[in-house]
Formats: sequence, C-alpha cells, structure tokens
Amino acid sequence: MCAVIHYGTRAIKQRITFPRTGYVEYRKRDTVWLPMILGACVSAMVAAAVSIGMRSHWNLTSVASLTGVLFAVSYAWRIARSVQWKWIVAVLLAASSLVVGLLPASALDALIGDSLVTPSHMPTQAFAAVWLCMTAYGVLTLISGSISFWLYLRRTQPPAPEGE
Repeated sequence: MCAVIHYGTRAIKQRITFPRTGYVEYRKRDTVWLPMILGACVSAMVAAAVSIGMRSHWNLTSVASLTGVLFAVSYAWRIARSVQWKWIVAVLLAASSLVVGLLPASALDALIGDSLVTPSHMPTQAFAAVWLCMTAYGVLTLISGSISFWLYLRRTQPPAPEGE
C-alpha cells in the first residue's frame, strides 16, 4: 500500500499535474524541530493517557471522538481556510466523530462482535469507535481529494503540443 501511494502520487504528478501547471518547489520551513518536538510530546501524553485509561477500565470511546474533532479542527485550520467548499468536509468530519461518540455501547459491540481482528489488549468498544472514526475520516478525505483532483482537471488545460 505504501508503494502504491508513493509511486502513484509520483506518477500522477509527473504525468498530469506537472505538465499542466509546472513543477513547484515549496519553500523550506524555517524549522522542523518545533513540530517534531510538539508531536513527540503530544504522542507520549496521549499514549500515557490511553494506557492509564485501559488499565483503569475507562470508557475510551470518547477518546476516538475527541481525536476526530481535533482532526476536523486541524483540517479546517490547514485546508479549509484556503478552499471554501472544504468547510463542508471539516463539518462532516466533526459531525461523524460526534455521532460515533454518541453511539450506544451495544452498537459498538455489535459492530465488532467476536471478530478475530480485535486486539486482545484493547476494549472492543474502543476498538470499534476508533475503527468507525478512521473509516469515516478516510472516506471523507478520499472524497474531498477526488473532488479537488476533478476540479483541478476541469480548470487546467493540458499543455499544447510543442510545434517543431
């Protein structure tokens, strides 16, 4: 899957986007250390909180919803600010997270059932909530990216053949 994503993206850029709009080299960020340190700290705190929650037998389904709302805020901050119609995607991301958080425990249990996929160390309801949220995020971002790509193809013309 990683190879498909890597080489597929490269092929689309070389065969479709670069010939239409030209190659763009993005500015180098001033620092990569601050985001990396922040990401490591947040990851460590989340891992510790989830570990404590699992040992204490907390209901972790709300953690999946909170993660989804944070993902929606991040999507709105980085992407939807520049493209107006993507606010709809950000709202759908947040709404899907909240819906998963409001599902009854019996619905989450029924979703996974006695599946062999459920990790033994993770509560079934939490696993089902994370699975539902990640599926919703994946589908919504795939649809959003497909619409963006379709709009790009409609708005930009292929390069004219060069005369000899």
